[in-house]
Amino acid sequence: MAYIQNTNRPNKRRLLIKDLLLNSYKELSTDLKAFTYLAWDTDANTLIYSFQDEGSISFNRLQLDTEANVISEEKLFSRTDLTWNSLFFIDEQENLFYLANQNSSEHSRNVSLYRHNLITGHSYEILQPSDDFKPYKLALSPNQKQLAIIGFNEDAISEVKLLNLSSFNLESVGEIDHNWHFMTWFNDGESLLLSNGSELKQLELNGQLTTLNFKSYNFLIYPQIVKDKLYFIEAKSDQDILISALDSLSTPIKIVNSNTIDKEAALSPDEKLIAYMSMKNGLPQLFIKHIETEEEQLLFVNTKQEYALSKPIWDPSGTRIASSINNKPFLIKLEEDQFAIEWLNGIIGYPIGWYKQSDAILFVDKNTHNDEIVKFDLVTDEIVSLKTQLKDKDIFLNHNDELLSFSSGQVMTASGTNLIDNTHFISSIYPIKNGFYLQYKGNDSRTMNFYDYELGVQKLSIDFEKFCADFCSQITAISGNTILLKEQTDTADILVLNITLNK
Repeated sequence: MAYIQNTNRPNKRRLLIKDLLLNSYKELSTDLKAFTYLAWDTDANTLIYSFQDEGSISFNRLQLDTEANVISEEKLFSRTDLTWNSLFFIDEQENLFYLANQNSSEHSRNVSLYRHNLITGHSYEILQPSDDFKPYKLALSPNQKQLAIIGFNEDAISEVKLLNLSSFNLESVGEIDHNWHFMTWFNDGESLLLSNGSELKQLELNGQLTTLNFKSYNFLIYPQIVKDKLYFIEAKSDQDILISALDSLSTPIKIVNSNTIDKEAALSPDEKLIAYMSMKNGLPQLFIKHIETEEEQLLFVNTKQEYALSKPIWDPSGTRIASSINNKPFLIKLEEDQFAIEWLNGIIGYPIGWYKQSDAILFVDKNTHNDEIVKFDLVTDEIVSLKTQLKDKDIFLNHNDELLSFSSGQVMTASGTNLIDNTHFISSIYPIKNGFYLQYKGNDSRTMNFYDYELGVQKLSIDFEKFCADFCSQITAISGNTILLKEQTDTADILVLNITLNK
């Protein structure tokens, strides 16, 4: 079994192989890269892997001997026009099938399906981006005559389609739900196994969908069936929310702590409440917590058990929270000890900011394939394009509701002007009402400054520099006098289950 292993360095991963009989493993490459996916070639001693490198994706081949030692390595091809690729499959004619786009994410959805022949080097775009069907995973059938493709249809529902690799006809098998799913074929080629990360479903090619007798409170990803066994990665994460204050810069203390994921903490404008997402009940839900009293309230129950819950966004008055579940946005209206949920049916996407001078929300529009940034008016339901796309950027609004973006260490205006002439590479920003904090590395340690929209860059205190050296890597937000941070531990194991095909 070949697999990729993370290290404690960003985008530096290891490539290893394990002998399942001897229970031993060895490293296949001493060169740490941003490995993404791998697959066995038609030759049992040949392994192909993909990796990201300086704004491109590349595919390499490793030739192994019978004892899994590397004999040779060669570069197969690179795509400088793409920044993300999916897992991939190789058929007996040496055709490599993969999904890819320019936005560094399968969730960006402007995805094309490619076929690259490893013998001739010829590349062909089988499916172009479409608003009607946005693929995010694929699986090659056991007889290698069909590709199962799962993606979001125009109603934002995951739908499985079959692509005939001879005629390129695309036919629907069935709709699943609003969740993202991992997918693999059963060995008989008559049905597919789907995982939303928590539960397993069997989809027969006639469209019949069955929920299987399996449940996980961790995250079940990348299932693969080999004979009568199901292999998968079980990912576990414990993420907690911490708090400190700018005036004291005391050691951060945990304010939200469970044995699972608590994240996306957002502070109310009066700094009294924290809204956050938690998996403490086995599925993503939204909570608010009072900082002084530590009283907590469940705001969004998630009765449909969907999994893509976006970060809560407070409005300027602190009386409403915007979020979305599987790109279906909603508002939570707070009033004393009561709250009400209002669904925003006029738009598909997720909120990233709230306008200060009008009753409107900044959205990533997921109804299109290009992740367009739009303004959604809550009074008229009007959607106004802001003539920009997400494209792996952080988008936010300044004090005058003008659009700014952060990418590749630079903060840019809508006209393309670099806002800050900084000698150091900016690694993170934390927007607030009148400016934003910016984090960078100086003299081999992390440090921060503040950019005021009226006054420009402002130096922070020496005491904050000392605080930053210890805790800046954990900061998630700064607002007023409050600093929010995270503490996170991630682990992942490869597990195996014996399976019986449901007939």
